[in-house]
Amino acid sequence: MCDGHELVPRRVAVARHMALYSAGQVVQRAVFIVRFGSFKHTRADQCSRQRITGFHMSGDVLALDSIGLQWYQSAATALEDSEVCVISYDLMRTFPAYFNALASTAIARAQHVSLHLRRTSAPQKLAAFLLDLAGEFDARGYASRHFRLPMRHQDIANFLDITPASMSRLLKQFRLMQLIDASEREIMLRDPRGLSCVMAEGMPFNYGG
Repeated sequence: MCDGHELVPRRVAVARHMALYSAGQVVQRAVFIVRFGSFKHTRADQCSRQRITGFHMSGDVLALDSIGLQWYQSAATALEDSEVCVISYDLMRTFPAYFNALASTAIARAQHVSLHLRRTSAPQKLAAFLLDLAGEFDARGYASRHFRLPMRHQDIANFLDITPASMSRLLKQFRLMQLIDASEREIMLRDPRGLSCVMAEGMPFNYGG
């Protein structure tokens, strides 16, 4: 976060559905720390389809992947009204230890997400995603068992590389198994241990996806 440090960075408000930066734009020679709100990070795949590569909440750093580039290769779009702190490269060089720690945390998180996405089944991917999101909320001092999803179900499906129809069937099956309660974007984790079993072993039956 930008508060509580010797830094005095510039703050920028980003309205819901607006891009903080987009692929093809000139890199601003800065990274951005999410002060509040949330963003989705997208990048074109080899077939020029836009794929969601991550979701970012308060305290997360955006545009680390653009350091050293002339143009952005990806985009960051606000999922809700948000605000970021703009940290110039010059300011990063002034506090190297702090920003090296931020970069290390971001890399570790990306590796963790990549590991989950290698899981072979859609149920495992969704269970891992919900548990990871609960952990993110808990780390920020928010309720980790009952929360509102800042992203649409279609965005989650895109991120997990499953179809929206499979996503809907999975949520229904998770409800039938009493693992979660779900209504629109509201999620309640009724049985985190059960979700952990699904994440490790997959569904105990064919969910139809």
